[in-house]
Amino acid sequence: MKLLLETKRKMGYENKSVSDFTPIRRGMIKVIYALLKKKAGSYDSGRVLNEDLLHMAKGLEASLFQISPSLRAYDDKSTLECRLHLLAVYVATKRRECETSRKHENDQRVDDIMNIEKLQLR
Repeated sequence: MKLLLETKRKMGYENKSVSDFTPIRRGMIKVIYALLKKKAGSYDSGRVLNEDLLHMAKGLEASLFQISPSLRAYDDKSTLECRLHLLAVYVATKRRECETSRKHENDQRVDDIMNIEKLQLR
């Protein structure tokens, strides 16, 4: 909630309620969903895929809403694909960093276990 208030203040809409943004945000979700569906056109267009795409669209929209410097920038359809691409690159980079960190932690645990076993054998 604090982040939403900061976002609204940043956008100059601190006096508006959350519901005032709902039509704009729903419209953005529809646009993002259509873009995702177009990109996923070669895949099976079953119900599961549609639900997955809708879930992804909602998550991407929420991220765009939070990081946008203004409502005008958020709602700019001419830069939407570029912003989504940058967001996807950022998420992929963070995911790789987490996986690398997790792998390093697991490797360290294995090393610790091996050292303990060596000490117990002495």
